[in-house]
This record gives sequence, structure tokens and C-alpha cells, in this order.
Amino acid sequence: MKCETKHEGLSQSEIRDFLAKQVGYGYDGEVETINSQIKKLKEDLEKAKASQAARDLIKLNGWEEHDVSDEVDHYVSGKYFPFVGTDKELEGKTI
Repeated sequence: MKCETKHEGLSQSEIRDFLAKQVGYGYDGEVETINSQIKKLKEDLEKAKASQAARDLIKLNGWEEHDVSDEVDHYVSGKYFPFVGTDKELEGKTI
């Protein structure tokens, strides 16, 4: 049996060919998983856009993002944020 003729002679052979090709791609049961991944990626994209906008505004103001995590008292992961300003401003701060 050749692949192209496997439904030949049966009713609605073209429809059977089309449907067989669609299920042959290996996505059985993947709709929910892929939808979930798309939702997560959209959320990540929004966060990335907000982060990029903040970095653009920092740069437009002539500031820089400074990692001062080693210098802050009571560093708490998830609550820490960097110092935003110039090098000179950072030098004058006691963190």
C-alpha cells in the first residue's frame, strides 16, 4: 500500500487523507498544554516590556542601575531592588 493511495476507493477518500494528515503530526492532547504555555509567555512578555521601559527611562534620565545587594542591611531575596542613579549619587549614599 502506498501512502498516497491508502484511502483510494473508499468513500470520502480526500477527507480521510486530510484528517489522517492532521492527526499524524503528533499533537494529540497538546492543546491545553500549548495554550497554557502561550498564556505564560504572554505574561512574561508583558513583564519584559515593563522592565525594558523602566530601563529605557533610567537611561533617558542619565542614571544607571547599580547592584548594591552586598551593601544593604537585611537583604531579603524577592524584596531587594537596585539603586538607580549616577555613580556620584551612589558614592554619597550610605546603604
